[in-house]
Amino acid sequence: MKTTKIYANLHCASCEIKVQNAVKNIAEDTKVNSASGLIKIKYDENKTNEKELKSKITDLGYEITE
Repeated sequence: MKTTKIYANLHCASCEIKVQNAVKNIAEDTKVNSASGLIKIKYDENKTNEKELKSKITDLGYEITE
């Protein structure tokens, strides 16, 4: 299991839900904080990778700010 921290331009609780729904099938656990823009994702490296997770977030229209 690996955990990654991704920062994105999130604005509200609706943004949090969109991100959680986008990665729920490939992530083990997701915590999203729209106030700080921090997304913590725990995932199995045998099933996905950080690049794919970031792609799911940018596909929603959010910019990764790291």
